[in-house]
Amino acid sequence: MKEAKDHSEKGGFSPEDAPPSGPSVLLEALRPYVPLLRAEAPLLLGFSGGPDSLALALALKAALGEGGAPLLALHVDHGWGPESARMAEKARRLARSMAVPFRLRRAGASRGETGARAARYRVFAEVAREEGAAALFLAHHRDDDLETLLHRLIRGTGPLGLACIPRTRELEGAPGCRVHRPFLKLSKQTLREALLGLDLEPVQDPSNASPDLSIRHRIRHTLLPRMIAEGHGPRLAALLDEADLLREAVEAEVRTALRALPEGLPLPLPIPLDLLSAMSPWGREELLIRLLPRLVPQHRRPERKHLRHLQRLLAPGCPSGRRMESLGYWILERRRDMLVLRPAPGPRSAKSKGC
Repeated sequence: MKEAKDHSEKGGFSPEDAPPSGPSVLLEALRPYVPLLRAEAPLLLGFSGGPDSLALALALKAALGEGGAPLLALHVDHGWGPESARMAEKARRLARSMAVPFRLRRAGASRGETGARAARYRVFAEVAREEGAAALFLAHHRDDDLETLLHRLIRGTGPLGLACIPRTRELEGAPGCRVHRPFLKLSKQTLREALLGLDLEPVQDPSNASPDLSIRHRIRHTLLPRMIAEGHGPRLAALLDEADLLREAVEAEVRTALRALPEGLPLPLPIPLDLLSAMSPWGREELLIRLLPRLVPQHRRPERKHLRHLQRLLAPGCPSGRRMESLGYWILERRRDMLVLRPAPGPRSAKSKGC
């Protein structure tokens, strides 16, 4: 790899270092975050050193200028052999070349993309707590969102599941820190174009070029590029936009419901049927998903079958005592004019006694 030019003596990246077309689009995407960038609380950047996170690092550095919030580039090494360590070192050099403080954390090797993602977010939350960070910026873009949409359509999902990658959300395990994805409306090509002409070479992950028969890999490298080439990208993007509107409506329902529940969310937690009946089916499901990590240690995300049984527990003819349970982690029980959520006494087989 060509050694990245070290700009640290010049005080880091400035907009003049970049071609005028690409970076202006990136900076515009950061406009909604100006109050956050001008605050004093530290900001974290998930930094693999790849093209996407490099583009975000450049844009954040330019937007922050000399007097903005402190920015820390956080690289998670999954320990997948010597190449993983070399990628971490390349990422460190890139961060240094932009005068961005760099932090390397190692996460135990995980099987598959899902396990690696969970490990990364645990590290993100840990560092966010240590630093008192107000935000974690991630470089997901529109192509990532479209990939997730196709994956969920193939795997099967409910209507709310079509609203794939949220632009912002709480960072689980780090109170007061939110995840932000400012590039979610920009294409991968837009981010690549922003790097043209810069003397900075992104880290290339060799796993992206290796043969992989997983559904996600085939979507990323075969199905999605073909659909975009054939002109289907705008239709997929329109579906994402419609799903985003649904998610916004559901978010409003959930916020209202949380305010109506007992202060402090005591256990067992009574949830009035009147409150649930006034919500959409998707709002009820999302409320349960949100409550579990707050109330039940080592919670398991409810499966689709449990979410369907939630609707049955609300049926007018459902008697008191009917309940559903997820692998001994939590129990949701019908009691007259309410549902009661509580931790289960211990791991057991999955049970669900719907009406």
